[in-house]
Amino acid sequence: RCFCYIEDSIDALVKIIENKGNNASRKIINIGNPYEDSEASIKELANQLLEAFSCFPEYAELAKKINIIETASEQYYGKGYQDMAVRRPSIQQAENLLNWKPKINLKEGLKKTLAYYLNQQKST
Repeated sequence: RCFCYIEDSIDALVKIIENKGNNASRKIINIGNPYEDSEASIKELANQLLEAFSCFPEYAELAKKINIIETASEQYYGKGYQDMAVRRPSIQQAENLLNWKPKINLKEGLKKTLAYYLNQQKST
C-alpha cells in the first residue's frame, strides 16, 4: 500500500476544485503518494506506528509491551480473498495538470498524525 498524508491529499483536492486554467475539467486525476518512502504493507505500517509511539516519552514503555500478531489474509478474510501485491498510484496527471506532488512521507505523516491524536486525547 502507498499512504498519502491528509494535508497533501487536501492540497491536491483544493487544486482540483480551484481548477485554474480549466486544467482539471473532465480529467481523471489520481491523488496519492507513489514514492517508496510512503509504501508499506499493513504489517510494516503497524510496526512503523509502534515505532512512532516510542518517540513520545509517555508512551515509550507501553510501546515496548505491544506484540503485533500477523494473520494470513485467507484466515482473516476467508477463502478466495485476493489482493494486489503492490498498489502504487500514478500521479503524473496531478503533477502535470496541477503542479502537485505529495510532500510528507509515511514516517513523518505517522508522527504528525499521532502527535495530533495524542494531543486531542489530552484535551478531552
